[in-house]
Amino acid sequence: IVLYDSALGGLPSDQGMVFGSFPPSQVVPSVIGGATNLNTTGMNLLQAGFGAISPLTLDNTSGYTLEFSAEVVAESHSGNQVRAGFSVLMVGANPTSSIEIGFQDGRLFAQNDAPLFGYPPADENSGFNPVCMGFVDYSLAILGSSYTLWADSTAVLGGSLRDYTGFGLPPYTLPGTIFLGDNTSSAQADVNISRVALVAPVAAVPEPGTQFLLALGIAGIVFYSRCGGTARLSRRNW
Repeated sequence: IVLYDSALGGLPSDQGMVFGSFPPSQVVPSVIGGATNLNTTGMNLLQAGFGAISPLTLDNTSGYTLEFSAEVVAESHSGNQVRAGFSVLMVGANPTSSIEIGFQDGRLFAQNDAPLFGYPPADENSGFNPVCMGFVDYSLAILGSSYTLWADSTAVLGGSLRDYTGFGLPPYTLPGTIFLGDNTSSAQADVNISRVALVAPVAAVPEPGTQFLLALGIAGIVFYSRCGGTARLSRRNW
């Protein structure tokens, strides 16, 4: 299931995904060079990204994969080792089996769940720098209780799935959530995205963007500020 294909024109929000930002209207995505540009480098406070509820059943037993093509042009995180200007989140059908990966200038890492979003990160790879590599075809594969992130067919990060439901609010408690973007006020990034797709054995309901909008319209989207190793809850609007 292709959630976004830049070759079709427009933004991910034109193809069914949902765009959110905080402060509202401070980040405006654009099409640059045939891909969607998401830029929060104005200041750390800016947060923005694209989300969807998976149209496929994200069953860990049978496995599933999130494919995305992205270029991290720049990223900075003010010295905070567990904040990233670009992150990818996958919440499974059971939200206790999820993974969030941070793309920092100099390394990849997975957010920890004990302590929640705290140091040290769950897994990290400082031998892979995702910044200034041009477009990379990433595949985030989930099977059983484990995940593996592939970059152009090379495994660059892997480990156990995490339970972020202790945060207590969406998107971490919302089954099937997919998020790509900047969701912290402690980092910033300039990112281009050209494709987002899901591969899973079982098809389910259509119109993921509509479901995501309705679900978060009821629950309230949360962009979170995680400073000094602690989580501060803040309700935001799409």
